[in-house]
Amino acid sequence: MQSVDKLIFISALFFYKFVAIIYKTMKKIIYAIACISLAVMTSCSEAEETAEDNNEVKDTTAVETVEVVETSDALPKGWEVTKNEDITYLAVLDSITMEEMDQMSAKMGADYGKIVTYMTANNINFAGAPLTQWMTWDTLSYSVFAAGIPVAPGTVGTEGIEVMTIPSGQALKYTHFGSYESMESAHMEINDYFATTGNDAIGGPWEVYITDPGTEADTSKWMSEIWYPVAGY
Repeated sequence: MQSVDKLIFISALFFYKFVAIIYKTMKKIIYAIACISLAVMTSCSEAEETAEDNNEVKDTTAVETVEVVETSDALPKGWEVTKNEDITYLAVLDSITMEEMDQMSAKMGADYGKIVTYMTANNINFAGAPLTQWMTWDTLSYSVFAAGIPVAPGTVGTEGIEVMTIPSGQALKYTHFGSYESMESAHMEINDYFATTGNDAIGGPWEVYITDPGTEADTSKWMSEIWYPVAGY
């Protein structure tokens, strides 16, 4: 009987130790699971914060992109939207190729000479500074231009000298200081602007030569204006 009691006691002791071991093991497992869960939740939270920060960066970038697009239609530096008055002028129509551009000054000088001779003989007064209006522009063939001197409306022309008119309206204007040859860059800038924005001139552009080269030898002081007729600005 004592043997049986002893056996029961030993069995109960082993069972108690076994239960204690199981309990400690389960505590470790539960603790480990809790730590893993906390780590996952922290990682997810950080990921959400990072995603929110990224979204804020993306949103800021989107706003900045919109701002760039909004300002991309801005006119090139130095150009302004304005209006021109009616201009009546006596003109000699002429033409030139790209290969002959070095002869442009000589051609214009001869054309202005014809007009001034006619004006002097007929007591016709200047109504503005000399100008050149481009009627056509062709880099592969002849470009047609009109060398002109503004006169009063109603003036009559003669053979080889026409009376032409630039109608009043909206225009883009650029004021240039420098030699006539250096005006090309301004023309290129505004035409690049037209090509980029889809806008365009509605007629032939013209140049007005404000400073008289005969009275000012310093080409850096020569003032000229470039005009492009437009609409919808």
